[in-house]
Amino acid sequence: MKIIAGDARGLKLESPEGMQTRPMNIRVRESVFDLIQDKVPGSLVLDLFAGTGSLGLEALSRGARFCYFLETSKETQQVLLRNIANNHFKERSKFISYNAFHIFKIWKEKELCQIVFFDPPYHYFDNPVTRRECMQYLSELAEKMAQDNALIVLHYRKDAMAGMPIPKALHILENRVYGTTEIMILEVQKCMNS
Repeated sequence: MKIIAGDARGLKLESPEGMQTRPMNIRVRESVFDLIQDKVPGSLVLDLFAGTGSLGLEALSRGARFCYFLETSKETQQVLLRNIANNHFKERSKFISYNAFHIFKIWKEKELCQIVFFDPPYHYFDNPVTRRECMQYLSELAEKMAQDNALIVLHYRKDAMAGMPIPKALHILENRVYGTTEIMILEVQKCMNS
């Protein structure tokens, strides 16, 4: 696994052994960044369930101003921190060891994010109960942490979101299938729903 484009293009990313993380396929990651490339330069990014950090680090390489990485797995945290250091992004990033679903309890930052990556383990979207919880969380995220016209990028198993209503503060910009996975890009539209 490596960074695809930008200042750190070609630099390798470590990945933990085993199946505890599921880094986004490089072809899918490239497609995602082709879709959001105009928003990346100068943006403030939030990488939830960061894993190896491949999404946030790709954004930093392509000109994002700063990225917050959230990850709770101790083993994965060590890999993530090495990836941040090895790619010289320590000064433009902050690692937070905290559960993404409880981040509102500790979040003190005043500036709102422009890009949010939401790539939890597949089972969060596979189960109808946790899928509804995810959508409620994304609604709160849009209201509290993301600015108007910010993007939220979801990654999940193909068809897991079929028929699921989208929160009012969010609008679907793109929905694409790549083999067995699916990407949805949501735009925050708080002003239209206030």
